[in-house]
Amino acid sequence: DEIGAWFDWLKAQGSGPVVLFGHSRGGNQAARFAAERGNALISKLVLLAPATWSPEKTAKGFERQHGGPLAAAYAKADAMVKSGKGGEMMAKAGLLYCPGADVTADSFVSYYRADPRFDTPSILNEIKAPVLVIAGSKDTVVADLPEKMAGKADGKHVVFKVIDGAGHFFLDLYGEDVADAIEEFIAQGG
Repeated sequence: DEIGAWFDWLKAQGSGPVVLFGHSRGGNQAARFAAERGNALISKLVLLAPATWSPEKTAKGFERQHGGPLAAAYAKADAMVKSGKGGEMMAKAGLLYCPGADVTADSFVSYYRADPRFDTPSILNEIKAPVLVIAGSKDTVVADLPEKMAGKADGKHVVFKVIDGAGHFFLDLYGEDVADAIEEFIAQGG
């Protein structure tokens, strides 16, 4: 909804075309927006280390980050949502990379529900605009991205680039490599 609101604003300003960019979970959200809603202003989509998903990966990540099982915390949040208390805070439940954070039950369920569409490579074929997916060879957050991209890139509609040596945040000169890859992609026709 938020991405859609910004596109409405851009359209009202007479802007366009737009290259939509997202990183990590934001990459998945940008991809989902483009796949599920699309927008005539989107000329291209750039996804930097977009999120991948599996139930096992999500559960292991939650336990590592928050020190307890996801199933128990999720069951509590889901029960709150189903009883109409989704807007209430869950004290110190933690969310993503914020251990001990207070979070509403609605937000917790939104982020941790079992949803295969959180796996960005699995929805790329639904996107009409050309897509650039960039991965870091030393990314430990979405380490499975290169494997999951196998067979997804055709070099035209979906382009896949791995930045050798880069981690998830593409620090230092790896950011220059990202900028170069994006510049080249935007300059290409299509």
